[in-house]
Amino acid sequence: MLVTTDRLHPSVAWITEEIRPVLPGEVADTIREALARGWEPDVDGAPFQLDLSGRTVARH
Repeated sequence: MLVTTDRLHPSVAWITEEIRPVLPGEVADTIREALARGWEPDVDGAPFQLDLSGRTVARH
């Protein structure tokens, strides 16, 4: 699975942006959403792409 978010990688944002780590609860929510959208983790092939860049993820 490949997830796109609105967060910059710390190597790019360390000077100008607040670094917000991805928390375990956010990972769990993302996995549940991907499964609901059809991700089948046991199926080989191209990575499932999930774009969450246009929404705010709740902090846990």
